[in-house]
Amino acid sequence: MKVLFLSLIFIFQLFTNINSYSVETILTMHVRDRYPEIVIENNKFSGPLIDIINEAANNIGIKIEFIEAPFTRTLIDLENGKVDLCPRFSKSPEREEFTYFLGPISTVNKIVYFIVPKGQEKIIKSYDDLKKYPVAIKRGTYYFEKFNKDNSIQKLEYKDDENMSLMFMNKRFKVIAIRDYLAMKRYFEKNNFKDYTTATYRHEEIVDIFYGMSKKSPHLNKKEILNKALNKMRTDGRVKKIYEKYGIKE
Repeated sequence: MKVLFLSLIFIFQLFTNINSYSVETILTMHVRDRYPEIVIENNKFSGPLIDIINEAANNIGIKIEFIEAPFTRTLIDLENGKVDLCPRFSKSPEREEFTYFLGPISTVNKIVYFIVPKGQEKIIKSYDDLKKYPVAIKRGTYYFEKFNKDNSIQKLEYKDDENMSLMFMNKRFKVIAIRDYLAMKRYFEKNNFKDYTTATYRHEEIVDIFYGMSKKSPHLNKKEILNKALNKMRTDGRVKKIYEKYGIKE
C-alpha cells in the first residue's frame, strides 16, 4: 500500500513537472530582401530589422521563424492569419483593418523616388508630371496618400522590385515609383545596368517604422508583451545601436 501511494505521488509530480514547461512560442515573419535593413544571402537573414525583432523576442522568451516571401503574398497571409508578422510595415487605414502595428521602433525621413532613364530626370519635375507617363509600382505598396489614391495617374502594377527593374531595363516604361532606392539600385548593379537616374521630383515625409502583426494571428496573446519589448529597446537606445552596427542612422 505504501509503495502504491509513493508511486502515485511520483506520477503526480512527474505530470506536474511536464506541464510546468510551456510549449515554445514561435512567431512566423515574412521577409524579403530590403537592403540594407534586411539582407537575404544563401538562405541567411541579416540586417537591423532582423536583429531587432530577434532580440525583442528573446527578451520575452519566444522565437521568430523567418520565411522569405513576396510582399503580395505577405499582405494576403497577414489578412488571413497565415503569418504572424511583417517588418517595416507602413500604417494606412486599409491595413489597420487586419493588422496591429507594433512600435514604432524608429522615425525616419522617407523619400519616394521616381526612377527614369539617364539624362531624362527633368521629365518628372513636379507631381503633376506623373500624370504624363505610365508609372510602374509594386503591388500593395504604400507610397504616400496622395499618390496611392490618385486615379488620374496610370499605374502599372508588378509583384516585386526585381520584376520592375527587368521591365525598366527592357524599356517597357520610363518611370518607376520606388520607396527602397538602395534595394532597386542593387538589382541594377547585378545586371551591370547604368542607364537610369532619379527624377527631379521626389516626395519626402517623416514616417514611423512598425512591425505589423496579423489580427488573426494565433499568438495575439503575445502582442502586448512583444510591443512592450520593442518600445523598451527604442527608449533604451538599443534600436539605435543596432542600426549603427550596420552603418545606418536611425
